[in-house]
Amino acid sequence: MTTASDRKDFRKRVSDDLDITTAALTDRSRVISLGIVALCWAFIIGELPKTGGIKVPAVNLLGPIFLALCAILSDWLQFLFGYFSSLGTLRAIEADPNAANEYDVSSLRYRLRFAMFYAKQVFCFAAAIWFLLAILLTLLSAWAVATGPGP
Repeated sequence: MTTASDRKDFRKRVSDDLDITTAALTDRSRVISLGIVALCWAFIIGELPKTGGIKVPAVNLLGPIFLALCAILSDWLQFLFGYFSSLGTLRAIEADPNAANEYDVSSLRYRLRFAMFYAKQVFCFAAAIWFLLAILLTLLSAWAVATGPGP
């Protein structure tokens, strides 16, 4: 039989795990998004082809750059909405000492904070897939040219 104390302890462990996982996802989405922008920039300005790398058409890299920048912007917006949500909660508590000590989960700022977290993940994933497809198509094209039409 589960006691209220056991349930509270378990909830705390799950909440702590969620905090760790969310922070890790945020860190990774930043690194991936910035890495995509950096690699695309290197392909566009021609630094990678100069060192023996492949030449990816710049137009194929505009989509991944755009999506990666959207992920970075979503990350910033997540924290901006979180700030305003926390500030609103603090002001409500200071205005009424008897107010409940919890976030207004129905507020737009609170919901947008979480929406931006999910948007960040989607943009980052889409940017990575698009980038990988651009590289793959370039490699397949180079391979097709190198092998020729056949006998």
